[in-house]
Amino acid sequence: MTLLTVFTPAYNRSETLERAYKSLVNQTSKDFEWLIIDDGSQGNTARLVEHWIEENKITIKYVF
Repeated sequence: MTLLTVFTPAYNRSETLERAYKSLVNQTSKDFEWLIIDDGSQGNTARLVEHWIEENKITIKYVF
């Protein structure tokens, strides 16, 4: 059971998402999920998030 959801709306913000990802990975508690709602970003946002999901360091749900 997840106690907390970190909700992040995204639109062409891959560099900002990367900073957020690093911060979340460094948290001592991993009892959360990161929900990213992407409102049609162009560029590499989807690939970047898919890579993080494959790393499996934190729980990420991505909605495009």
